Amino acid sequence: MTDLDTLQNHLEGYSERVRAQLPHVSNAFAVGNSLINSLLDCIGWPSNEPARVRVGFGPSDSKPALAYSLLDRPDEPHHASAIIVLLVNEKDATLRANDPPQQLQHLIDDAPPCGIGAWTNGAEWYWYRADESGTLGPTPFVSFDVSTFGWWAPNVLQWLRAVQEQYDRPSPDEMSDLAQSLAIESRLQVWWNKAKSNPPPALLEVLLSQMEINA
Repeated sequence: MTDLDTLQNHLEGYSERVRAQLPHVSNAFAVGNSLINSLLDCIGWPSNEPARVRVGFGPSDSKPALAYSLLDRPDEPHHASAIIVLLVNEKDATLRANDPPQQLQHLIDDAPPCGIGAWTNGAEWYWYRADESGTLGPTPFVSFDVSTFGWWAPNVLQWLRAVQEQYDRPSPDEMSDLAQSLAIESRLQVWWNKAKSNPPPALLEVLLSQMEINA
C-alpha cells in the first residue's frame, strides 16, 4: 500500500467521523477537539506534541475562536516558529471564501515570518497566502470541505504532509504552489474520469484516444 493509499484510508474514516460528529459540536473548542486535532493527526502533524502544534485562543475581535500554530523543526525546539496558522471558528460560523477575517490576519501578524493561514469551521477549509508585506490575499489558493472528502482528498492534502516532513522551512510560495498543483491535478483527474465514463463528442474522443496512447 502506498503512502497515498494509506492517507486515503485515513481520510475516508475521518470524513465519516466528521459527518457523524458535526451535528453534535457547536463552539470552536468542540470543533478543535473533535475535528481539527484528528485531521492534523491524519496528515502527520502530531496534535498532542507542543513542539509541533500549539493551540491557544484566537484574537478576541469577534466570537471566540481557537488558534493553531503548526511549527517548523529547528535544531532547538524552543526556537520553533509557525509555518502555518489556523483560525478555528464555531461550526455554524459563515465563512466567506473571498473575505478572510481580520482575526486570521492578526494571527499572521503575530507569527512572523509565517505566510500561510487557514480558516475553518470544522467542515469548510480556506487556505490563504500572505504577500511579502505579510498581508493575506483576498482569495484562497486552495479550499475544500472535509465532510464531502472523496478519492481526490489525498492529492489536495498531500502538500501538508510534505511540509510536515521537511526540516528546511519551505517558503509560502513553495507551499501554495505545491498545494495548487496538487489541487489542479485532482481536478484534472476528476475531468478525466468523467470523460472516460461518458460518451464524448467526436473531437473529445480523438483527444482522449491520443491521451491513452501517450499515457
